[in-house]
Amino acid sequence: MEKNGKELKGIIEDYFETGCEGVMWTFYEDGKEGYSGLHNLEAGDHLTILDDDGSELFSGIIKPNREIGKQVIPLNPEYSQPVALGRRIHWTQDGFLPDDWARLFFRKSPLRAILRKK
Repeated sequence: MEKNGKELKGIIEDYFETGCEGVMWTFYEDGKEGYSGLHNLEAGDHLTILDDDGSELFSGIIKPNREIGKQVIPLNPEYSQPVALGRRIHWTQDGFLPDDWARLFFRKSPLRAILRKK
């Protein structure tokens, strides 16, 4: 995708695969298949998350906070990583508690969203 400010419509999802070292917050673009529709949310992106009724739950610039929710990794105690709802994550949106941000993504029915890449 060109980073030209074009608005993309789709859904938000939590994403994890081997080697990720924690859940990533992602946006999956309508009309695309596989990795071509998958976008990692990054600092500076503009994201609008819509509730099931179409009202805005969040609208703003992504500002990752990598410190809030940090916990020591039990089998590797010299390292720590943020945790939300019992899962290791990479970051929480600034101004949110980790569990509150994660609840937007950890859902059976994903929320609709609009993404504008930085």
